[in-house]
Amino acid sequence: MALTTIGDPHITPFNGPKFDFTGSNGEFYNFIDSQNFRMNMRMRGRELTVVSEAGILLFGVEKYHIIANEDETGYIEVRHNDQLLKHGYSMKTNVGKQTETEVTVTAKKFTVTTKEFEVTLQWCNNGVHVYNKVPHLDNSSKCFIEFENNVHGIAGQTVNPEFQKIEGEESDYLVSGPFSNDFKYRIDAEASIVLPTTEAISAYESEITC
Repeated sequence: MALTTIGDPHITPFNGPKFDFTGSNGEFYNFIDSQNFRMNMRMRGRELTVVSEAGILLFGVEKYHIIANEDETGYIEVRHNDQLLKHGYSMKTNVGKQTETEVTVTAKKFTVTTKEFEVTLQWCNNGVHVYNKVPHLDNSSKCFIEFENNVHGIAGQTVNPEFQKIEGEESDYLVSGPFSNDFKYRIDAEASIVLPTTEAISAYESEITC
């Protein structure tokens, strides 16, 4: 299943009809919330909005903060657990059978792949409307799981093959920050995977390239 979020934002969901999402300037909204994967996006603009930032939380502990910079010399800024990642960074982990994750960062693109989702955030400053001819993040995502009522969020709920329209109101998806899930339809269950130990992390640190 595939999903795209483009411009101000026009959303082509995993299932069901296309729809737009506006939100409010400066606010974060939950787009995907599952046991092991969460993605929040920050909206920017007035009459029309674009996605200016995204926060991705993996397994409840791995935080990636992606920002569309105004300056074309920087394009995107990505931080992993508050550490700035260089363009050209890549990391692939394979600790056990449940924690396979791959992350790549280029000047204009961030991609993360897990066993549940693959998300690519692309820096862009072109758009149909003058309001989104500013640096922003377009999103393309893939979903590798079946719907079992354990995925929600503006985009997450469209994993449901019977999806027709967003549940509730836009304000029901407001969150307090890039990694929070304090919204109405949050998934409260604890992550179902076994997180890698310190020893396991040390074993694959040599695979990291910057």
